[in-house]
Amino acid sequence: MLQAVVPDSVAPLVNDYGDFLITDFLGDHKDPALPAGFQAYLVEQRAPELRPHFHEVDQFQVVVGGDGTLGRDQISNGAVHYTEGYTSYGPIRTEEPLAYFTLRAEPTTGINYMPEERRKRAEAGGGGEHFTAQVAVGQPTGGQLELIARSPRGAVAYACHLAADVALTSAQTSELAAERGYVVVLDGVAQLAEQVLPARSILAFSQPSEVAGLSAAASSEGGASVALMTFAPAR
Repeated sequence: MLQAVVPDSVAPLVNDYGDFLITDFLGDHKDPALPAGFQAYLVEQRAPELRPHFHEVDQFQVVVGGDGTLGRDQISNGAVHYTEGYTSYGPIRTEEPLAYFTLRAEPTTGINYMPEERRKRAEAGGGGEHFTAQVAVGQPTGGQLELIARSPRGAVAYACHLAADVALTSAQTSELAAERGYVVVLDGVAQLAEQVLPARSILAFSQPSEVAGLSAAASSEGGASVALMTFAPAR
């Protein structure tokens, strides 16, 4: 089932973590009793560093504001990072506020810092797949999905720059793996049916066909840049 969330529809930021502000878009990042399903939240990192760590589920992270580094990679608006569950990554460093979505097909809570949790990571078979890629925000792709990264197991990230008269077609989305995923609007204003999606909006989909028809809104001069991601098949 398709779920769309725009920034104006979510609760105000609540600062529970010092220099990390977290806003839930889908689910509740603090509730360990959540049923299975999508979990998405926006992090605004004001601290200079988030130490290396891992989570128990596969996830994507998409930068939507600021600049910094993730491990050895430079990140800015449009950076897409994927990591498998129990795979450590980081540190995330910034000299200015850095905003990024954390996007999951299944929920989890908490954070496992390294090296303190290395035994837990090893027992779970951690050390798996990850990648960092960059969407060239604002650069035309002719409405086509441009592959920017793929993991060996099949997690995939695409870039697309949409125009008002160039929508994602059923033929395009039918070529994607039939797995759950997300769209993040990075720049401009997108639209799907009657739903208007400004920058920092997200779409969570159960089948890629659900986002066929996504285009830039007619009012969005210069179009709209999006990242589209699908998770690897379940193991």
